[in-house]
Amino acid sequence: NYNLTSARYYFASIYNSIDLSDSVEIDELNVSNLGHLVLNKDSSLSVLLNTNIQKGTVTNNGTFNSSALFVNEGTYKNENASSFLNQIEVNKGELINNGDITAGSIILKEGIVSGSGKFITDKFISEGSISPGSQNNPIGTLTFSSLLESKGDLLIDLNNINESDFIKVGKFKIDGTLTLNPLNTFYSGNSRFNIISFEEIEGQTFTKLNVLEPNFGRLNQKVIYMDKGIDLMLLNPSYENLVEKEKARSIGIHIDNFTN
Repeated sequence: NYNLTSARYYFASIYNSIDLSDSVEIDELNVSNLGHLVLNKDSSLSVLLNTNIQKGTVTNNGTFNSSALFVNEGTYKNENASSFLNQIEVNKGELINNGDITAGSIILKEGIVSGSGKFITDKFISEGSISPGSQNNPIGTLTFSSLLESKGDLLIDLNNINESDFIKVGKFKIDGTLTLNPLNTFYSGNSRFNIISFEEIEGQTFTKLNVLEPNFGRLNQKVIYMDKGIDLMLLNPSYENLVEKEKARSIGIHIDNFTN
């Protein structure tokens, strides 16, 4: 019973499955291999020093506090409120946020960030993949309170009823790849998707545009950079340029005028 004995140093190593329903304070936490820690609703865990997840999983449905979080080939899933005094570093792991995560800084070296929650931090630097939403609900919104520096991949899901993932950020430092994932097999031409909003931007354009599936057909993808956001348009193809014979080109011009 950790809470009834004082003046001790408690280092907890978890290699199996543990459900926590109480309020507990320890000094350091290590979740390894097949270890799985679940904080149930209304429970709380305070880690005075560092939390390390090495190929393990932590799921927080209550309140989790720690000095810092280091994830290496593991998973941290936040469904409520998590607070880290210093940094979060993710290396070959997964950070799932469907609540509020507060930290001094977050560095995604390799791995994926997903969910529909909010990151409250001075800076979020990503060299991995950011994908709003989840497997069950692929369309989602991720919010970044301050600076988001994207050096890796922004993965945006889109459906054919003009819904898409959305990223809301204070300052967006643009770089890396924009990857589009069409969820359906048919899309309408001249449709527009709002994918990112920001208060301030640094940089000009994404380095690369990538499409995972050929579901857009002949529709052209155009990224529109605005003062406070970024949109995507799926444009009808230029039928004039699809054909070679002069009569066909004249017909193509009429079709292009109509679709425009």
